[in-house]
Amino acid sequence: MWSWTLRDYISRPTGSLMAHDPNPCKPRVVAPRPGKRSAAPRSLVSTGMVPAGASGVRDYGHLLGDELRRRGKPVDEVWVVNDGHWLVGSFRASARLLGWGLRVPSDTQVVWHYSSFAYGWRGIPLPGVLLGLLLGTRGIQVLTVLHEPAYPWGRRGMRGRLQAVTQWMALPLVVLGSSAVVVTTARRAALLRRLPRPLRREVHDLAVFSTVEVATVGAGQPEGGHGSSLGLLGYTGDGARPDLLFEALGALGPPPGLRVVLIGAPGPESPDGCLWTQLAAAAGLADIIEFTGVVPPEELSRRLQACDIAVLLNEYGPSSRRTTLAVALAHGMPIVALDGPDGWSEIALDGAALIVPCEPQALATALDALLADPSRRRDLGLRARRFYEHRMGVTHVADAITEVLMQL
Repeated sequence: MWSWTLRDYISRPTGSLMAHDPNPCKPRVVAPRPGKRSAAPRSLVSTGMVPAGASGVRDYGHLLGDELRRRGKPVDEVWVVNDGHWLVGSFRASARLLGWGLRVPSDTQVVWHYSSFAYGWRGIPLPGVLLGLLLGTRGIQVLTVLHEPAYPWGRRGMRGRLQAVTQWMALPLVVLGSSAVVVTTARRAALLRRLPRPLRREVHDLAVFSTVEVATVGAGQPEGGHGSSLGLLGYTGDGARPDLLFEALGALGPPPGLRVVLIGAPGPESPDGCLWTQLAAAAGLADIIEFTGVVPPEELSRRLQACDIAVLLNEYGPSSRRTTLAVALAHGMPIVALDGPDGWSEIALDGAALIVPCEPQALATALDALLADPSRRRDLGLRARRFYEHRMGVTHVADAITEVLMQL
């Protein structure tokens, strides 16, 4: 049934937060993942539109599909790549996705991965958001995973407002085409449950899992070289506060040999990377920062484990929707995170991370205390790993997804 897209297939990209696409401009479909067919009356397809290059959504779909296949459930995957910057190409990507929706067998169940920016042109939604409605008219059951329902209000000036307005207008169409919905935060679940009755669907709140497996580093803790090191994940984007870290380190007086390791994409040559370099130079700390750049998942894991503390510098707080938080927890890292409106309260209640006010002195005090206390770091890391295993792992999500699909 897949021959119609054979010329559009590409090989599976690296399954990590930092996967790299060598040809990001041409929208295309990724071949379905091989899986042993069963006699089950309904097949399962995991699908979605994803940006060119690195895609946490696609990595999430790959790992979830792998877990379901390990349980004997055949899962095919179809991913349409949308660059998002080229209008004609974005429309073509939407057409490919909807074309697949017309051809998929009617006895299929679909797990639809939706992240609002991936379904549009420069953040403005295009017809790909109608996939659920199209599948619904054909009697196909759709479990929609809302990775990013719509852009938040009040960010990035006029451009952000336009993106927020149009994406929130598209969201009811996405929900209307869904048989059930999975969201990644309790706040989003509460929002969907308050929708008008015609739009209400069964809603499930499932925190994201780590898309970076923990690499083996040998006995004991990995060697991080001389001195201490802070590992930063998700150090760019909305809410990132590099200025706060440098103010904190200035107040603290960096310990001899301290390194600040910026792990993963986008790297030093990007605009965000240049901002980090400029701020470090202005603070007189240019010699302590280090970029790993885009690295394979195993190397990313090793570099993270070589750090003494994982620092999450997002002023909106450590959210259950953030893969960076999941990665740090899964690796059993002692975590320092900024408090914020989107923070996951259970993290602080369970002691899985040290949450500090979004101010330089509070951050400096927390870092100073942890760097000076190895036993406290070990305890915090154990709590982080235990929290992840009980609340966030891929097996936990696969259990819930399987149960929902059986109930549809």
